[in-house]
Order: sequence, then structure tokens, then C-alpha cells
Amino acid sequence: MRKKFLILSVSCFSFLLSSAQISKNEILLTIADEAISANEFLRVYNKNLNLVQDDSQKDVDSYLELFVNYKLKLAEAKALRYDKDPVYLKEFKSYKEQLIKSYLTDKKVTESLVREAYERTKNEVKAQHILVLLDEVETDTLEAYSKIKAYRERFINEDFEALRKELHDGKSTFVENLGYFSAFKMVYDFESAAYSTAVNQVSEPFRTRFGFHVVKVLEKRKSRGEVSVAHIMISNTQKDSTLVAEDRIRGIASTTSSRR
Repeated sequence: MRKKFLILSVSCFSFLLSSAQISKNEILLTIADEAISANEFLRVYNKNLNLVQDDSQKDVDSYLELFVNYKLKLAEAKALRYDKDPVYLKEFKSYKEQLIKSYLTDKKVTESLVREAYERTKNEVKAQHILVLLDEVETDTLEAYSKIKAYRERFINEDFEALRKELHDGKSTFVENLGYFSAFKMVYDFESAAYSTAVNQVSEPFRTRFGFHVVKVLEKRKSRGEVSVAHIMISNTQKDSTLVAEDRIRGIASTTSSRR
């Protein structure tokens, strides 16, 4: 009986809306004690009108039915407390942060970052680092920070290879040679620390999403760019016993050279 009444109500409201006999501020319907105004429905309808693929759902009658079904499902989900589920809350927070970033973009800041990145691509940094791994959501960071502070002093005064052999375990502590890198090869905070640290100096401790780091800059040089390469390989495990892989590859190499 309640379902029939709702269907009848939807039909009545649809008629009133289409004939402009109901104000936008009037209550269109109530679901689970939530009052829904005609204005809310019209806002959603007009916003999504161009996204609806099925032409039959573009008229007010059909869309109002979709809107009501959506509100019913939403009310049921709240009644089942799905909106309190930790997985949902984590995902919702992630979406919220993504949307916030898109609305808070500062043009001047963006231009500054682009200019900074361009300047960094002109140079390469050769570095070593120590990382104390830390879970991104872990709140107790004092122990990790104390470790990286102590490691920094040792990094300044002790031999790197000796430190690597003693401290590096590949699980909680990493002591690594990074070689040369340029912009966009590391996370931004790490990249910034490396580019702002003078040659033969060790940075102050800083944090990325991986944990606490210190970085030692060994050298800075002009970027040497990138090289695209291709190769041909002849397997030395051929079933054909008459084929000698080395002779074959040398023959290909000489043919390729003669064609240049």
C-alpha cells in the first residue's frame, strides 16, 4: 500500500512540476524523515540531463522515478549504517581530498612549480641516502626520527660502505647509493632536499610518504639528456647446431654498419 502511495505521489508531483503549479522551495516528497525540496530535484535533473544516454529518461516523469529510487537506496544504506563503515570513510576521504585539490589550485603556485621543475631538469644530482621506513598512517614517529638524527651524524663522519653493511636491512632501514637523477625521478620532497643540499653536505632529516630520510649530495652536473637504444639478440641456445650465435650477430653487425 505504501509503495502504491509513493508511486501515486511521484506521478502527482511530476504533473505539478511540469505544469509549474509547485514552487521550487516547496517540499516535493519526504523519504525516511528527510524532506526533499522541488529545488533539489530540479538542480540534480538539470545538472545530469546531458549525461543521461537513454532519451526516455530525460523527461521529468522518468527522471523523477530514478531520483526517488536513488533516495530510497541512500536511505536504506544509512539505515544499515554503511556510511559509518571504515572502508567507506577512507575512500570518501580520498575522493574529498582529490576534489579539494582541483578547487584550490593556485595559478601563481602552479607556474612557480613548473618553472622550478624546468630548471631542475637542466641538472642532475648524484646522491646517497639513509631511510628509516615508516608507515604513512603511523602516529608514533619519535623513535624513527631519533634514529634518523643519529644516523645523520654518522653519515657525516663515517664511511658510507661501512654504514651500509651495518645498517641496511632492506626492511626498516635503507642505506643506498642512488646514482644520478633529475627532476621527476624521486618524490617531490626528496627531490627538493637533494637539489637544495650543497655538494658534500648531508641534509637535515625530512619526511616523505616512505619515512624519514637524510640525503648526502656527492655531485651536481649539467643534465646529459636521454638516449634511445635498440638491440638485436641471437640466443646461444638454438636447436640448430649449425648456427653459431656469435658469428651470426657479427654478420648482422657488419651488414648494419655497411648500410649507414
